[in-house]
Amino acid sequence: MSNLKYEEILESLIDVLMIEKTKEDKLKVVSKILIDNVPNVIWAGFYLINEDGDLILAPYVGEPACIKIELGAGVCGTSALLMETKKVYDVSKFPGHIVCDENAKSELVVPIVKNDVVYGVIDLDSDRLGNFTVEDQDFVERVRDILITSIDFK
Repeated sequence: MSNLKYEEILESLIDVLMIEKTKEDKLKVVSKILIDNVPNVIWAGFYLINEDGDLILAPYVGEPACIKIELGAGVCGTSALLMETKKVYDVSKFPGHIVCDENAKSELVVPIVKNDVVYGVIDLDSDRLGNFTVEDQDFVERVRDILITSIDFK
């Protein structure tokens, strides 16, 4: 994927998000944009923190996934706990990896953090080892930055 294509998507994303009224609808649209534009992605979506501090499945595109992930568990839980992006070349080698889809080989997880509070993660899975590039990571992090300013995650 060229950086130019990512730039075009980012430039239109705020306008796209303004069309949708609810947080859920906005997250559905972004999930679809991610799966359609980041190469070789088989699952794209969100896990949001609930009142108990667990990550709960939110809008996504792909096969059914894990419903609940504890903070600190697997790639998503680790990303949320540490509040840092995790780009995993081979998920089978990630300590404590949770198998939600046996076809997933690599994963990119970007935490949704605002004012030092984590609200959830953006999760992308690929059926190819080492699928995600630095450009993909930068793109998804920039999508997250736009979401933080466009959605009230509280």
